[in-house]
Amino acid sequence: MFDSLDSHHKEWFSPAGEQEVSTDIPIRCLACGLAVTRTEASTTIDGAYALEKINPEGYVFQLRFFVAAAGCAITGEPQSEHSWFRPYSWQIALCRGCGEHLGWYFAGAAAAPFFALIADQLIERDCL
Repeated sequence: MFDSLDSHHKEWFSPAGEQEVSTDIPIRCLACGLAVTRTEASTTIDGAYALEKINPEGYVFQLRFFVAAAGCAITGEPQSEHSWFRPYSWQIALCRGCGEHLGWYFAGAAAAPFFALIADQLIERDCL
């Protein structure tokens, strides 16, 4: 009967006392399964939650943006050369579990820092 209702309207018809399901799902490293961040840490950069970027060597990356990624280790000195997001500098973000390159950490003096993580290196999964 309620199959055609979207998720927002289905909650209107839920029985009283039914617990709401959390939409905050761990986002894990595809290689080792470590929880790197969560869906609720998603943020927008240049008005988008995800963008495609090409590095100077011609590699194409589908990036997703997050305000926090506790499962990432930031390595290297901040670099401003070839930054996709000026005035930010970037550093490499590696998985704390296996060392896989997951993306980049961007920080700037006058702007909030963020992680740009490679979508193909991530999986959204509550448990493994």
